Amino acid sequence: MHTHKYKNGLQLIYEKPNNKLPISVVYCFVDLGSIYEDDGIRGSSHFIEHMCFKGTRKIASSKVLSGKFDEVGAFFNAFTTKEYTCYTVKCQQYFVENCIHILGDMMMNSIFQKSEFQKEKKVVMEETIKNEDSPDDRMNKEMESMLYAGSSFAAPIDTIAYHTHNALPYEKIIEIYKAFYRPSRFVLSVVSQLPFDQICRFVSKSDFMKSRPQSQVYDPLKFHVKMLVNEIHEPQYKIVKRKGVSATYIYVGFRTCPSDNNEKYVLEFLSNILGGIMSSRLFILLRDKNGLTYSSYANTTHYKNGGDFSIYTMANPDKIIRNGPSKPGVLPLLMQLLKDLVDKGITPGELKKIKGNMYGTGILDLENASNQASHNGVNLILFRKPDEIVPYKNLYSKFFSKITVKMVNYIIRKYFLKEKMFVLLMGEHPPSLEEVKECCK
Repeated sequence: MHTHKYKNGLQLIYEKPNNKLPISVVYCFVDLGSIYEDDGIRGSSHFIEHMCFKGTRKIASSKVLSGKFDEVGAFFNAFTTKEYTCYTVKCQQYFVENCIHILGDMMMNSIFQKSEFQKEKKVVMEETIKNEDSPDDRMNKEMESMLYAGSSFAAPIDTIAYHTHNALPYEKIIEIYKAFYRPSRFVLSVVSQLPFDQICRFVSKSDFMKSRPQSQVYDPLKFHVKMLVNEIHEPQYKIVKRKGVSATYIYVGFRTCPSDNNEKYVLEFLSNILGGIMSSRLFILLRDKNGLTYSSYANTTHYKNGGDFSIYTMANPDKIIRNGPSKPGVLPLLMQLLKDLVDKGITPGELKKIKGNMYGTGILDLENASNQASHNGVNLILFRKPDEIVPYKNLYSKFFSKITVKMVNYIIRKYFLKEKMFVLLMGEHPPSLEEVKECCK
């Protein structure tokens, strides 16, 4: 792994792929996400991501831009998170120089034509409507608003409420783009068989080397991200009635650690024990033994200010509290599972099985160079400490292989506290709040 910081502040991180294929992956991270937004400009990070595909001074339109990637079979996309925006290219090796030049042009020279600006507003609105029709997306937004209440992480990246008639004024979006899209806020993560020196030369000849005058309106240093969440001292419950959602969706979550805390690896390990494999506790309990659900998951999320561990499933509304006249339904079974975890912990057999699973899946993941590019870029854009980045291929040996039963059980008892629990149910016919609270006693 090699890193280089250019005079204008751009940071480059490079690594050779773990496979021998002639493929290069380039991820360009921008230090701009929805946590930097406040009322009046919410949704701007996501909208700017869209506008950067609409043409530059050198590339006339999105049609011309997409054509340059289509003619060589390259994969090209972008996404916006709460903490950053990322543009991705995966291409044949010989095209990597051109892709770096195109990305540099997009980052620094997007022109934001007014006609395209208004048209793209409608496109983003359609994307937002599609997402909000998804119960999964709606549940994620509701859960994060509970888990991160009081901080900048509680607000969604985009939602229909951000797209009123006067939302995202043209002049404001231009100012935000110019303020945040500057080389000192970029990280370029490259995974390629081409030598590091050659990649450095490609970047040094691109528009990434430009500088941008400091914005007089939107100075990034003036944005104060609210990191602290509201304290809670008792379980938090929320029931969301949503017409047309026939199943009842269930989330049970707990706040955990931020992304710079190595406890996140133990939590990821635990998520696999609970819901990551076909023989996980959730699968066996809810589907195999009781026939209540088709799918169930456990998931971990980590941000700079904190994280969460969430259990997720869905079932027939009639099976949430009771399964027939005498058997417990999904929610009481989940509560018993959590109580058993706290009281008894995990077993040595589970530890051995998940270590084998994570070692095997980790090996399989090495064939995809995108995993390396994402891992390196995320760590550098969030923490700016290149010397502390553990290579993707070494994650298992560095962290997961050293996990013990004692470590996992400590994490369970540290974070799975009843008074720190969040419970959310959504559907057209969810149980009452009183029934949910009674189950969770």
